[in-house]
Amino acid sequence: MPRPNWIPEVLKSIGAPDDWAGSLALDLWAQSEGMDSSWFNWLAHTDRVAGCYAPALLPDGSRNTDGVVRCPTHAAGVIATVYALSLPYYTRVIFWLRQDLTKDKLDSIWLAINDSPWCGHCQGGHYPIRLYNYLHEHGAPPPLRDAAAAAAKRERPVARPVSLFNGWAYLMKQLTVTAPKQMRRSRANRGAILSVVKYRRKRPRRP
Repeated sequence: MPRPNWIPEVLKSIGAPDDWAGSLALDLWAQSEGMDSSWFNWLAHTDRVAGCYAPALLPDGSRNTDGVVRCPTHAAGVIATVYALSLPYYTRVIFWLRQDLTKDKLDSIWLAINDSPWCGHCQGGHYPIRLYNYLHEHGAPPPLRDAAAAAAKRERPVARPVSLFNGWAYLMKQLTVTAPKQMRRSRANRGAILSVVKYRRKRPRRP
């Protein structure tokens, strides 16, 4: 299968080498999302930049409750993807994509994505699942979190000053996307608990 042409463009735009690890990581990340290619939003982000907008329905016909955007062109999709990856809470993802090729680079990219708020706790905690499965199938499972935490301390990315624009974008995303999503999950969990309580109250006791 040929490599999607958005991948080298994104890697170049974020200043990352176009090596097999970074390229494969982005490709399997996109496969984990399973977005319709006509949306030009391969990683299913929610940032409304470069003319990207959030339709009411997703390609499968379900409601677009998370506000995933559709971009008008391939070029707009690349710009928006680079913008999304460059936000402050994906610093470690960018850091590992920018590293020179090593035997642990692919593992480290997976762990950085998995630990980020991009899709926290998705896909059984293994998000992005296609990348996770690839690492297991090829005899290189993701590193243990304790070991990875120690490695992160040794190779902590240099903190960059956050611009007022990016800081405001981060705050607005938390208020408009992350917070409502957590509230919906809380309401769903509360409803499930109440259903169990009501069922137990109605159930007749054994004589």
